Amino acid sequence: KGFINIFPMMNTTVFVNDGENVDLVVEYEAYPKPVHRQWIYMNRTSTDKWDDYPKSENESNI
Repeated sequence: KGFINIFPMMNTTVFVNDGENVDLVVEYEAYPKPVHRQWIYMNRTSTDKWDDYPKSENESNI
């Protein structure tokens, strides 16, 4: 069977003023390894910034 475990890296409640940006960091472990990753908020897909962040040293956490 497949699974996804999500580990938030900070408080799960984030307050942001209108017009400000926020970086959300989430570490996850998944099997099988995802082919595609994206953030969706209010039916809009965010800009793909996955390559900006370091990859996990553990291949199973990608």
